[in-house]
Amino acid sequence: MTSTNFDYTTIWKEIIPGFVYDGIARKILQVLPMNSGTHLEVGIISPTKACYVPAHGETPIVISSSKVTVSPFKISEKAQFSDEAVEDCQIPKIKQETLKAIDGIYMQEDYDVIRTFLVGAGDEIIFYGDFSGDFPQPMLGEDIISAIKLLESRFLKPTHILVSPDIAEEMRRRKELEEKLIAFAIEVIVTPHLPSTCIIVLDAKAAGLLIVREEINYIEYTRPQSGLLGVTIYERVSPIITNSEAIVRICNASATPEFL
Repeated sequence: MTSTNFDYTTIWKEIIPGFVYDGIARKILQVLPMNSGTHLEVGIISPTKACYVPAHGETPIVISSSKVTVSPFKISEKAQFSDEAVEDCQIPKIKQETLKAIDGIYMQEDYDVIRTFLVGAGDEIIFYGDFSGDFPQPMLGEDIISAIKLLESRFLKPTHILVSPDIAEEMRRRKELEEKLIAFAIEVIVTPHLPSTCIIVLDAKAAGLLIVREEINYIEYTRPQSGLLGVTIYERVSPIITNSEAIVRICNASATPEFL
C-alpha cells in the first residue's frame, strides 16, 4: 500500500491471534487441515450417502460411495480503506473494516455448512399439519425428542440442535422442553441461515468434517481511480457430511426449502 508508514502485515498479525470466532461451522464440525495439494479423498462412514458443497453458495451434492474426493473452494470478502485512512495510519478504522470482512467470510462458511446439514441429513421428520409461520407448539417438543431418540437408537450422542431465531424464541417459552434439553446435555445454537421451517438435530462428533486447504489469509490491492486501498481476505474450505445417520432434520411439509 502507498504509505511508507503503513504496514498491513503488522495489523493483520495483531488482529488474528485475538479474533474471537463466533460462527457455527468450526464449533460443530471437526476441522481437518490439508497439508498439500488441491484435492483430498475422504472415507465415508455412512452406509447410505455422503454430502458436500462443490462451491460456495451452490446446492450440496449427495453421493452414494465409500469415498469422495473434495476440492476446498474459495470464500472471500473485501476490506476497503480510503487513501486518507492509510496515509494517516488510522489503525482502528482499518482493523474495524478487516474484522467486518472476516466476519463476512465466516458467515458464508456457516451458510454452506447449514445447507450441507439440511441436504445431507440421513433422516427427516415431517410435520403435515397446518402451517402459519411457526412450528405448532405441540409438534416443537415432540419431534425434537423423537429426533434425539432416533440418534440414540443408533448409539450416537446428540450434541447440538440448530434452530432459526424464530424457533429459538418459541423454545424459550417452552420451559419443559428447555429442561429436557438440559437433561440431555444438548447445546442449542441459533443461526439466521436456517429456515424457520426446519430444525437440525445432530451428533457433531460423528457427522462430518470441515476440510481446510487454506486458513484465512489476505491479498492487498489498490484502486487508484477510486482512491480506495484494501485487502481481499479469503480462505479455502469444504464442509462434508461423512455420516448422514448422525443428522436428523425436522421440516414442515408445506414449507420445505426448495433445494431439499
